[in-house]
Amino acid sequence: MILPIYSITPFTMMDYPNKLSAILWFSGCNFKCQYCYNTELIQEKVKRIPSTKVFEFLKSRKDYLDGVVLSGGECTLHNIYDFVKKIKDIGYSVKIDTNGSNPDLMKQLLDENLIDYVALDYKSPNQIFNQVINTGVDFNLFNRTLNLLVQSNVEHEVRTTLCPNLVAENEIGKIVDNLNNIHYAKTYYIQNYRSDHFQKEYNLDLKNKIQEHILGKKLEFNISYRNF
Repeated sequence: MILPIYSITPFTMMDYPNKLSAILWFSGCNFKCQYCYNTELIQEKVKRIPSTKVFEFLKSRKDYLDGVVLSGGECTLHNIYDFVKKIKDIGYSVKIDTNGSNPDLMKQLLDENLIDYVALDYKSPNQIFNQVINTGVDFNLFNRTLNLLVQSNVEHEVRTTLCPNLVAENEIGKIVDNLNNIHYAKTYYIQNYRSDHFQKEYNLDLKNKIQEHILGKKLEFNISYRNF
């Protein structure tokens, strides 16, 4: 089994809610978001950690870890079905971080109870989707994944990163309306964007504008702000 696993974070308390976990970082991505903080993983790298080494590591950490996070890059670009099944067979909970562009794989994993938590990046509303992702991937692929998650029993979250000059309060308002219309019932995370290329300041003004934009909406879900 050859998968583009570029590196392993052996321990984290931050990336999988309520679980001690390891992160497997996949290289390669079909989005090219200008605010990506893992740009070294966008292009598929020559370096790959053999799956045998990955499973040796996971088996050796079974007494210390609860879960495994598949992140990247975009892990669902690759045929990870058998790989995830083996992780589950060891006894780990599995979380996937995804842009939602492979709903067929997501459906297979959900139908067979092979994933326990999904973090889905809602990049933007349909109207500006290709301006944000810069690759022409169809928004409807993401939308299918979103609806699969909402209709499933698996734990999940939806999150949007606020990037300067791309996603503003009116776009967030459209996302909030869409989540409400499909009866999303988990927490929606709005993440502040910070980079060395911009001043490292919290975007409190935009947060306030978002609050004003959604004021009075009757929502079926909670909104939480990260890195503000």
